[in-house]
Formats: sequence, structure tokens, C-alpha cells
Amino acid sequence: MKNIDLEKFKNANILDKKNIRALKNLNIEIKKLNLYMDIGTENAMLTSIIISTISTLISIIVNKKVNDYSDAKYIVNPIYINKNIINIIFSGIFELKIRNIMYIIYILNKKEGVKSYERASNRRAYGYSYE
Repeated sequence: MKNIDLEKFKNANILDKKNIRALKNLNIEIKKLNLYMDIGTENAMLTSIIISTISTLISIIVNKKVNDYSDAKYIVNPIYINKNIINIIFSGIFELKIRNIMYIIYILNKKEGVKSYERASNRRAYGYSYE
């Protein structure tokens, strides 16, 4: 964690409306999933809340994205020690189509339309002046 500069991500708009729309169009199919997580914090209540939240999110993702449930295995273990511990072992096979990737690149690079304070293309130069 010492090598990661968190100041770069502090002011970044990661959850922008354009980025969320691009992620919805990604259409990832999960063919195989193996996930093993050990999570522990110094506070036991915080550990239990984190474990239940993460396991619920993983189950929602598995329900929506995995076709065969026998290929999806995940274990989220709480560790109740007075240390902050995160241990993640992850492997999987993901399938996405090239056309979806190209469409996402197009959406992210596309310029926005006319802003409300800018001039429209069909506006007359002196349309509302009384000169």
C-alpha cells in the first residue's frame, strides 16, 4: 500500500455518468470463477459488516453474470484478530466481445453535445435584437 499514490484518485471522477454507461454496455460473461478472500480489521463489528456486504455483492454478480453455477466458487472468510488483513486469491475465465470494447472506447472518447450556455447552430446572429 505504500507504493500506491492515493492522492491521484482523490479528485478523480471514477463514477462519472459516462463511465457508468460504458460499464453497463460491457456485457461480461463469467465462465469460471474461483475466489477466496480473508478479510480482517481491528474492529470486529466493522469486519462483520464488510464481510456481509462483500459476500452479498459477489452473490449478486454471480447470479447475473454466471451461466453455470457449478463453475462459480467463492469463499469470504472473516478474520477476527486485532490486525488489518486482506488476503485475496482470484482466478477466473471471462468472456467479452471486441465490439463491446470498441463501443466503450467510442463512448469514452465521444465529445459531449452543445452546452446550455453555448450558441446553437440554427440561431440567428441578431434574431432578438431591436436594432
